[in-house]
Amino acid sequence: MGRSSRAPLCTPAGPDYCGGMKQLPESYLAYIEDKDEDFTATVLPILRQSAADQLHGVKVVMLPHGIQAHLDETIPYGEVREDAD
Repeated sequence: MGRSSRAPLCTPAGPDYCGGMKQLPESYLAYIEDKDEDFTATVLPILRQSAADQLHGVKVVMLPHGIQAHLDETIPYGEVREDAD
């Protein structure tokens, strides 16, 4: 899927999934583009929170039995970094 067809979307699920939230930056859309639904469902609320305040980036921690995501003040807004526990 090209950028132009995905640009107005908040997630691959479509614009209705945005629920009126501020548009996610392109870097966040690119990050979740190839992820499965469970991964996206876990990370999306934190991406939305980051987009709402535009202060901090997001850290995604890969755990043995799942993932966690949180805002991280050491990561610039618009960036997502992964880490393993």
